[in-house]
Amino acid sequence: MRKILSYILIINASLLTLVLNADEDVGFYLNSANNLLEKREYDAAIRNLSKVLLITDNSGTKAKVNNAIGWSHYSAGDSQSAIKYLKKSYDLALTAGANETAIRAVNNLGLVEFSLGNYKESKKYFETDLVLNTEISKEYLPLIEDQLIQSSTNEYVSEGIVHRLNKEFDKALIEYDKALALTPDNATILDYKGYALFRLGKYSESIDALRKAYSINGAGLFISINLLKVYCGSGDFESAKKYMKDNPSIINDNDALLSDGELVDTCKGRVSFENEVI
Repeated sequence: MRKILSYILIINASLLTLVLNADEDVGFYLNSANNLLEKREYDAAIRNLSKVLLITDNSGTKAKVNNAIGWSHYSAGDSQSAIKYLKKSYDLALTAGANETAIRAVNNLGLVEFSLGNYKESKKYFETDLVLNTEISKEYLPLIEDQLIQSSTNEYVSEGIVHRLNKEFDKALIEYDKALALTPDNATILDYKGYALFRLGKYSESIDALRKAYSINGAGLFISINLLKVYCGSGDFESAKKYMKDNPSIINDNDALLSDGELVDTCKGRVSFENEVI
């Protein structure tokens, strides 16, 4: 949030510097608002800025003032009012041919939407032709892409888990593959995929997915349990025993291993955990 506010401060530093022939009342209210903004007295600044809108017919001036009001609302914690005024500023600036103000307004819109987690909306603003090559746009667009990828990944995984709980492992696998297309080295999703393949009886593919998860995340408990299930399920008890020998740290999770009913049923009597045999 500090980073976003610092950008807005930079963008808005000269918002209230108006061009030519502002009457005395306009100048008075703008100067007063500027002083209030520096003191972070946003409500009072908004009141003074709103008075300017009532006494000027200059579209360029109105565009700048709406932008300043929008920024003030955002700084005061009212993002929805901020968006309303920033959109109005942008429209007025385009009508008046005030490109500099339009750039400030659209960048501010992108920043506000980003702060709200509305990444698609934020991307739309930062990809506007006016601002696409600005420093702020160049910095935020990669961040937005990362967030959109993470959001889509989470959606696919959530859908996969719902299918898994309904024992629809073929459908779960489809969702996990969608997620892995976006984040191919995610050990957790590879583990989920490996388990779904195990339940579908596709042991070789399951081992491939789980071994990849292991190479990324090591012998985590769930990866270990699922690998042991696949080895035992495919009848390869020697590989299960070797895995235990090669990864002695999982013996520390002896209780967890023994409490997994599916693991017990799959490997019963074939794989030793310390002095226990399941």
